[in-house]
Amino acid sequence: MRLPTLFIILPIALATGAATRHDYRVYLSDKPGSEYSLSQPEAYLSEKAIERRNRQGIAIDSADLPVCTDYLRTLKRQGAEILTASRWHNTALIGLDDTTRLTGIATLPFVRDIQFVGLSGGITETPANRKHTVVTGSRTTDAPALPSEQIYGQSYAQLSMLGIPRLHAAGFHGEDMRIAIIDDGFLQADRNPHIDPDRIAGTFDFLSGRFDYDRYDNHGAMILSTFAAVDSTHYIGSAPNADYWLLVSEHLPTEYRSEEDYWTAAIEFADSIGVDIVSSSLGYYTFDDPAMNYTHAQLDGHSAFITRSAQTGAEKGMAVVVSAGNEGDKAWGKITFPGDAADVLSVGAVNGTRVPASFSGRGYSADRRIKPDVAAWGVATAVLQSDGSDKYVSGTSFATPLVAGGIACLWQSLPRLTAREIIETVRQNSSQYATPDSLVGYGIPDFYTAYATGSGISGTTRQDAPFIIYTEGSIVTIGAIDQPSHITLYTPSGQTAFQTAVPALSPCPLPQMATGIYIVRRQTAEGIQCRKIRIDNPSPLPL
Repeated sequence: MRLPTLFIILPIALATGAATRHDYRVYLSDKPGSEYSLSQPEAYLSEKAIERRNRQGIAIDSADLPVCTDYLRTLKRQGAEILTASRWHNTALIGLDDTTRLTGIATLPFVRDIQFVGLSGGITETPANRKHTVVTGSRTTDAPALPSEQIYGQSYAQLSMLGIPRLHAAGFHGEDMRIAIIDDGFLQADRNPHIDPDRIAGTFDFLSGRFDYDRYDNHGAMILSTFAAVDSTHYIGSAPNADYWLLVSEHLPTEYRSEEDYWTAAIEFADSIGVDIVSSSLGYYTFDDPAMNYTHAQLDGHSAFITRSAQTGAEKGMAVVVSAGNEGDKAWGKITFPGDAADVLSVGAVNGTRVPASFSGRGYSADRRIKPDVAAWGVATAVLQSDGSDKYVSGTSFATPLVAGGIACLWQSLPRLTAREIIETVRQNSSQYATPDSLVGYGIPDFYTAYATGSGISGTTRQDAPFIIYTEGSIVTIGAIDQPSHITLYTPSGQTAFQTAVPALSPCPLPQMATGIYIVRRQTAEGIQCRKIRIDNPSPLPL
């Protein structure tokens, strides 16, 4: 695979001695010059990335252009270390050993703003109860194993809750899908005898620039096993035939907003190499410097830097799946950032009897959107350790790859859909789509039902006409198909609320409606399809 000539700014290794480096996020004014152009995106995006955009009708724009290298060189001449840079935000993360140089940097004509985002080098131990929470557990069962259970072994229960084994049986295991896992480390993941090394497409460490399987934490390694491990009769992952990029962005010993910049570098890299799905079980809300702490009011889908990065990733055509966080039973109580992004699927946790986990981060968003979006098995989730042995761990971290793997298989089965349509299809085919709440959102997805409905083998009359409905705030849109149709919207009592004729290949935005449940009926020359939808409208409109 040919990669574009420039994806990232190679990071400087984090300081390890006693000296403390101050890190700043520098907002740049523009992207001048002709070094890169929109007409030649192959210079900074891979063929896969361009193909993904073209397939979904997403234009390449100025946000895709790399940061101006002349600006970065000037910052270096001013004494700054360039740690990473963001093309989407047009920012540079810089490190200064001598903070007196900041005055000169602030006067540069292309510097729009500067924010202090962290320190490096002063803390060497990870504080207790920080970062992701992993609780070990166990499962007990007296029931004899069924044939399908014998094939999947320890992973059967958590996958069957989501309908994934049936999707596998239909022939979809994530083939040709690319998944990026953004995490804090993949300790000895290469030693797991049940993970095919050919499934690992690549690795990168955005903290040091040097990926090492013998460094950092094993959190990402356990997550990888839930995706990719295959041990017939013992364990099968959620998307065992997908290809994986392992990306490190989290600095365990400290917690500063600079980690949002490293996470942003990772998701931008994933975008540029043509990844389809991003799965990340990292979340933020509190930091070593209390002045950086976020508030509940900022869970609005745009306040946090990392949230804007996740949202942009979704807008670039990737399905972005993130954990809801493990703060549900703590003082914070809510989902963590970037789970508040509108087009990102945030995943909560339930136990084996589908009861919400007490620790699972709760909604709603500050602007009253449904969050988390869905939930999956996250209490005593079965994973494989690097030596291939079983372990049971708890956290939304481990519910997330179950859902992300299901999305890989679903998207493989419905390749015509956009990332946004895939995410909405998952929501619509979840257990409580009509009655979402703040604990598990739209509920527990059923990926086989989503496939059956979207492919036409159940609930539709055409093999190539998926009935996709997606929402943005209170705006509901019926996805386009390749023939004319007539759309009718009914209230639960059977009254006609809206109807219109729709040309072929045209989406159909619905008018603003009152909050409630509706039936959407689409009629074409080849048949009739019906779907139940929920509309959430903050405006007090009467039915």
